[in-house]
Formats: sequence, C-alpha cells, structure tokens
Amino acid sequence: MKSIFIIFAFFIALGVSKLEIVVEFIRHGARGPNDATWNPEKWGNGFDIHDLTEVGMRQTYILGREMRKRYVERENLLSKKYKNKELYVRSTASSRALQS
Repeated sequence: MKSIFIIFAFFIALGVSKLEIVVEFIRHGARGPNDATWNPEKWGNGFDIHDLTEVGMRQTYILGREMRKRYVERENLLSKKYKNKELYVRSTASSRALQS
C-alpha cells in the first residue's frame, strides 16, 4: 500500500492537481504449502495444494474492501458503479491469483 502514497507525493511535489493513473501490484493472499507437507485434513477439503486458504480468501476480501474505500469513497478515482473503462486488471493464470 506504500505505492499509492509515493504516487500522491510525486504528484504533489510536481504541483499536479489531478491524479490520472494509479498502479498497484498485489500479491495473492495466504495459500496452501508449496511442498510435500500438504495434508488435506489440515488445510480443509476442497482445496488444492496451491489454492488460497480460507485465511487467504479473507485477506483478499479485506484488501478489496479497503481499496474500494480508498479509490471510490475517499479519493473519488473510480465510479461507485463498475465501469470497465475505468479499471484494468491483470493476473497470472494460477488459481490462487485468479481467486484473488
């Protein structure tokens, strides 16, 4: 989340009155282990070895809620209703990244 503050500081230093673009790089939330310690009983049924855990899903939800507060409610950078021309999102093809 430090990236947004760096961007704001840069624009303030230049005397720019309107922010035009925000770029955030976000890593997925907590996931299952990446090695042979995988134990479906420990991590819950329905999860693959590299999927987000329930904690990771909750982390992702909280992050999304906070981003909405920042970009929609406080900064008015995005519309309250989704407009596909205002937002561009990229992800790798891994299930945990897509789940995030």
